[in-house]
Amino acid sequence: MPFAAFASAVLLAIVSLAQAPAPAAPDLRNLRWVRASVSASSTESVTLRLRDREITVLRDATTEIVALDPATATVVGAIVEAHYAERKNVRRAVLLIADPGPGELSKRPKTSLRGTMLRVKRSTLSVRTGGKTRGLSFENKSRLVDRHGLLLATGSGAITRILPPDADVLVKYETSSGFIVEGVDLGGSDNIVEIRRLK
Repeated sequence: MPFAAFASAVLLAIVSLAQAPAPAAPDLRNLRWVRASVSASSTESVTLRLRDREITVLRDATTEIVALDPATATVVGAIVEAHYAERKNVRRAVLLIADPGPGELSKRPKTSLRGTMLRVKRSTLSVRTGGKTRGLSFENKSRLVDRHGLLLATGSGAITRILPPDADVLVKYETSSGFIVEGVDLGGSDNIVEIRRLK
């Protein structure tokens, strides 16, 4: 192959790589989370052992680690709470929280979201996430913790008094089943389990 043709082929390959689309940003409105132990770790992924199976989540420079010492979150044997987005069977870690406190390993993933608090009205927390507003319902046992998991308040009244607007929050929630009245499904609600104030 003449040198000019070879050089053109190399240049075309470099340009194609440079123009490769970046991975889509994770959907912070629909995260999954698990409490698990780290069974393997690299700079690109973490394998997590749940109660009866393992899952692998990808990680990169955008993955936020919540720990006094970030290196401890990915050590084999460490207990972590991993919040991740899943798309086309690919799991991408958004947050890894080290030492999440006492509790059993997860059997299956649960739901969470990350966003900015807007307001509380009639026991409903409005959060701005993924460019949209999401409403979640308080329960008497809903709790607020600080970045590292220290309990700050329980219940909507106590939480509202100390959680300021524009707070960066991670919300764990459970969706209750809806009611069917005269054949009409009234839908369920997303009930707050825990709000973690990240900033």
